[in-house]
Amino acid sequence: SKVKVIHCSDARAEEGGFEKVRPGFEHTIRIEAEPPLHAEANSIVQILMATDLFRSFDVASMVDVLSVITTRSYAAKEVICSSGEEGAYLRIIRSGTVNYERDGATRELRYCDYFGEGELLTDAKLPCTAVAATRVEMLEMGREDV
Repeated sequence: SKVKVIHCSDARAEEGGFEKVRPGFEHTIRIEAEPPLHAEANSIVQILMATDLFRSFDVASMVDVLSVITTRSYAAKEVICSSGEEGAYLRIIRSGTVNYERDGATRELRYCDYFGEGELLTDAKLPCTAVAATRVEMLEMGREDV
């Protein structure tokens, strides 16, 4: 079911038998609700569509990707991958910040940024080191799934 929030005048609220809500965040009512059935898939598709790699995919291709993509969490300061390792995954950041070092330069990667796609397709070694700067949620697709 859906929750509706209705704003009305004090007089109208009194007529309807409603109690006036006190102002302030501490008085906010929070109603726990189950996420919609396909919320996780919808969230992943939103991220994929925001990347240039998947933006042009049709529905059938997107369903194929959804069937093989996985989610993984990394703790702050955890090494995600190191330079010289086999490039076995395409990784897309779902949340958090990653410090990405390549060719002596470091930059921050965030929501919808990705890496590992070139090495995934060419069997090359990773030219980068990626470390979680914060807690990170990542979408990953492995070489065996391509």
